[in-house]
Amino acid sequence: MTPDQFEAIQKLIRGKPNSAGNEAARLVLVEGISLTEAAAQAGTTYTGAWNATRRYEDAYTLITTHFGGDAPRSDDNAS
Repeated sequence: MTPDQFEAIQKLIRGKPNSAGNEAARLVLVEGISLTEAAAQAGTTYTGAWNATRRYEDAYTLITTHFGGDAPRSDDNAS
């Protein structure tokens, strides 16, 4: 996930930018480090890091599945 994608999802899911879980998710998804290492660096538990990362992954999947490049835009349906 790119930093811009992470920030966009953070806004959509109303993630708390300064929270330990949010930082752990960013480390995993943007920096590519392990959940264990991310939890330690961010100062949260493995479970906290896993839960936060899962929220971002779920949102990313939902967005890319339903709003990918082939998805119709609302203005495409205008008469």
